Amino acid sequence: MVYRIDRMPNYQMKRVERAHLSQIRLSDIKYTSQELDDNSPGICIIDSGILSGHPLIKECMGDAKTFYITNDYTSNENDIDGHGTMVAGICEYGLINVDDIFTPLIRLFNAKIHDGRYIGDFQLCINELKTEGIAVNFEQEDLIYQFFVREIDLDTLISNLEIKKRLPEVKSIINKYINIYEKLRPNQMREIVEFFYKQYNCRIFNLSQGDLYSPYDDGKPRAWTCVLDELQREFNVVFVVSTGNYDYMIKHDNAENILIEYPQYLYKSIDTRVIDPAASVNSITVGGLANSSTPYAPRDEHINILPISKNNEIATITRIGPGINKSIKPDFVAYSGDESLNITSNRISNNIGLQVLSLSNNLTDGLFSYGIGTSFAAPYISHIAALILKKYSNCSNNLVRAILASSALISNDVIRQLSQMTLNSEYLPEIGDNYKQNSGGKIGFSRQKLLHYSTGYGLPNKYYAIESYENRIVLFADMNGENSIQIDKTHIFEIPIPQIFTNAKGKKRIIISLAFNPEVRKTRLDYMGTSMSFELIRGKSLNEVYTVCASQAGKEEKEDRFEPKFICKMENAGKALREYGTLQRSFFEFTTSNYGDNYYVVVDCKKNWSTEKQNYALVVTYETDDEIELYNEIKQRIRIRRRERV
Repeated sequence: MVYRIDRMPNYQMKRVERAHLSQIRLSDIKYTSQELDDNSPGICIIDSGILSGHPLIKECMGDAKTFYITNDYTSNENDIDGHGTMVAGICEYGLINVDDIFTPLIRLFNAKIHDGRYIGDFQLCINELKTEGIAVNFEQEDLIYQFFVREIDLDTLISNLEIKKRLPEVKSIINKYINIYEKLRPNQMREIVEFFYKQYNCRIFNLSQGDLYSPYDDGKPRAWTCVLDELQREFNVVFVVSTGNYDYMIKHDNAENILIEYPQYLYKSIDTRVIDPAASVNSITVGGLANSSTPYAPRDEHINILPISKNNEIATITRIGPGINKSIKPDFVAYSGDESLNITSNRISNNIGLQVLSLSNNLTDGLFSYGIGTSFAAPYISHIAALILKKYSNCSNNLVRAILASSALISNDVIRQLSQMTLNSEYLPEIGDNYKQNSGGKIGFSRQKLLHYSTGYGLPNKYYAIESYENRIVLFADMNGENSIQIDKTHIFEIPIPQIFTNAKGKKRIIISLAFNPEVRKTRLDYMGTSMSFELIRGKSLNEVYTVCASQAGKEEKEDRFEPKFICKMENAGKALREYGTLQRSFFEFTTSNYGDNYYVVVDCKKNWSTEKQNYALVVTYETDDEIELYNEIKQRIRIRRRERV
């Protein structure tokens, strides 16, 4: 008896293009290294090592050094695992297409911290027990494992081990490895930054690593997270960190259910949150997007792979926010590739048609390799960050982050995907409170939180990040040293609004991005020492804006400084949501404007507990759909204003 009929999906597959890649020889590659020199920006890859002899990166490889914190690894800087070499390829070239001309622009540095992953604290403990001649059977090993994965406490472990001889020694060894990496990783990170920053002025550090046992749980940040925030403030460097990967099958029995439960399962459990150290407030945290809807199949009889996500949707393996103090995390997303469902075996599996392409550490198998994971999304953002430093060599870490945010866009595919989810009210009871809102006493989905805790500010555009165009102009202010802002003070920036911009056809946008790097303190509930915010004011003179702001200086509440009609309503992340974090972006969109020739960005700095002056960066972008020649008009207005001030 027929009780269910499934419609055949609109199915496409890849055949030749993926199989062909393994046969590509070096002579088939177009390559030039003429633009690489000692002044090129650098990225330090903190990973499993790099195959420094790979022909596509050997000319851009700088120093390599191991930074092991245990003695259980090999003693060379090369990449045994392959993870670090794939990360390096994307750091250097961004999205890799074998038909492009490979032109390295970035120096790569290799900080090897392990052979593929940190050896687990459980395994380190077992290794030392064996080295000391303490025999443990399978049941005892299993108990120790349960302790290290936090399924039982220490008292339960000791009472059930049933070890009578040398028990004090066993206790001592177990205690030694409790939170071993929590104690040692901060010093490892500091040693890496101090070496490559001081020796080579390397300012971008790609960290596609994390602790899968430590998803951020809204509590106090862990030591690894905290040290990244401290290092970036101290050395003016940028850490780009992957969110970590989520394995659906760890908490679910039936793989086929992912087709029904994706993407809502991401919002039901704390297990899907960003892992340590991806909650770092000063770091750039990167989640994953699917980069293909088309799997690879060598023959018709092998058409048994079903993609779960579609191109430009949230990857099934990504992790989500919020971050510390409800801040927006991840900051951005990039292409991570994604997993698929094998409908024959009912298993979640990998398929090269849905994976990310990069460089191989095993040249006997070919020049290129495939993989999935947010580990390969983060280096794309590192790549763009390095290109920003190539153009603006003296810019601060805050300015790098603000420029990235100004160029980012959330895909319509993600917006559609999450909008469809919020239309189904049956999901609401199981969704976590972080993704809900109370509207007039009625609890419902918060679309803003769902969107920004999934994708941050979206996918940065490499070309928008490093260039202005006639109808897309970028202005920035890098406020450091004597130009930094004092606690509980206000800075006012004049934004010229030329007639050619207001008269342009269609919609016009003013995009504002703010980034700052506050002092942090792990022991405090209010982790960040300062908070910052901005507003865009129209229809007022500079003197009026200054007078109002001066009269309100140091006051807690500043919402009533101007009537609502003079405060531009910023779209994208809401004011409260964006102000939780240290990277903030919103835009004002309009069709007509009768509010004068100048708008004003008002930037506020609020004391939480720190009294130090705060460095920050502000980026303002003009954007219009109309093809107008705005660049020279803005440039001329700014030059005239500078002469007046001089």
